[in-house]
Amino acid sequence: MAISLTKRIPTGRPLDASENDYNLTTIENALNNFGFANNSVCIGGTPSGLYKLEVNGIQLVYADLQFSGFSVQNKYASSSVFGVCYFDFQNELGVRKSHIFSTIETDGGSTQNFAVTASGTPRSTDARYTALSIKANGTVQPGSDNVQTLGAVSSRWSVVYAGTGTINTSDENEKTLSRSLSFAELSAASDIKQLVKAFKFKDAVAKKGNSARWHFGFIAQEVANAFINNQLNPENYGIYCSDSWYEKTNWFKIIENENGEQFKVDCNQSDPDAQKEIITQQNEAEGFELKTRLGLRYDELACFLIAVS
Repeated sequence: MAISLTKRIPTGRPLDASENDYNLTTIENALNNFGFANNSVCIGGTPSGLYKLEVNGIQLVYADLQFSGFSVQNKYASSSVFGVCYFDFQNELGVRKSHIFSTIETDGGSTQNFAVTASGTPRSTDARYTALSIKANGTVQPGSDNVQTLGAVSSRWSVVYAGTGTINTSDENEKTLSRSLSFAELSAASDIKQLVKAFKFKDAVAKKGNSARWHFGFIAQEVANAFINNQLNPENYGIYCSDSWYEKTNWFKIIENENGEQFKVDCNQSDPDAQKEIITQQNEAEGFELKTRLGLRYDELACFLIAVS
């Protein structure tokens, strides 16, 4: 199917800027790049018939991936589902990198709870799982009990505001090997009590200078050494946390082509238009540096220190 356009010239007035600027050839090329088959539409190629709408050859701004398939459809019979998307990502060689199937839906009842679901297998309700749910009263719940984290070691929340503290499971029915502290553990706790420090966070000092506030607490490395000095392995205790990830710094700039489309391209740090981004991932890869951040569970540490108070 070929599409051609004719510019309609208004009478009695000159063309305004927007009417002068658009390019009929560009629009015709875009429209003629549609494919129609099996009640499906494909932009940039021939539809496979698997999806109502497919988009091929669109370069993502932040990755060397392309959309190879995209669908938006009411997959489930229930009218409570109002958004279903299946993304199939491929690299430039056409090799599948990943695919995501997700929905946003309500429970169809009077409470109108929301759920975000995802699956690695499209069109299979059996493979679906709830990733996140938002109840009608505003309660936000994870999809699985005691499985998902809130934030990550390389992607932390800055501050958590709460009316009361967190509630940690302390049910006897969920604990085993309960015992009293050993002499070495009591000795380590006694040593740690002497390690309270006043300190400032480096990022706060960089931002606020001398106005950065003082904090009180412990240094994770010093706590670890207190265990080690008492012939104990800090890695065996939930008090001490060590998490690692891989990270690299990338410099890029945004350029614009003759059609006004913007693209992200790598550049040198010295480029006057350079912008900085930190890329993180869990797996080792070329160009990525191993990073480790230490932490403490202060609620457990406080209980540990009470034993020698």
